[in-house]
Amino acid sequence: MALLDRFKNKPEEEKKPANKGVVLRAKKTKAAADKASTGKKEFAGILLRAHLTEKTAQGVKNNTYAFAVSKSANKIEIKRAVEGRYGVSVVAVRTLNSEGKERRRGVIVGHKPGLKKAIVTVKEGQKIEIQ
Repeated sequence: MALLDRFKNKPEEEKKPANKGVVLRAKKTKAAADKASTGKKEFAGILLRAHLTEKTAQGVKNNTYAFAVSKSANKIEIKRAVEGRYGVSVVAVRTLNSEGKERRRGVIVGHKPGLKKAIVTVKEGQKIEIQ
């Protein structure tokens, strides 16, 4: 009958939890979690490099910059990464996936790896210094 002893009424002293030394921590709010996650290490996996071409160099006049980003990154993550790394306000993010080109060596056909690009528009008057 040990199973039924579990459901018997116990005195008030035994019902109190015995966690005197345990300190309960409050859960982090979303704002606190966002502030804590602004380290540059997290952005390294999202922003791979700046995508510099003649066409993207012309876009600097219109406050647009191009980056090669991770294939799994979405627009929100890209926006946070650019804002965190370069300290600018991002207005818009456009993304595109480009397939890798086909390469042949005689009869053997291979492919170069594809690339995901992000075109980022920053607030008027702000600039990103890209080396």
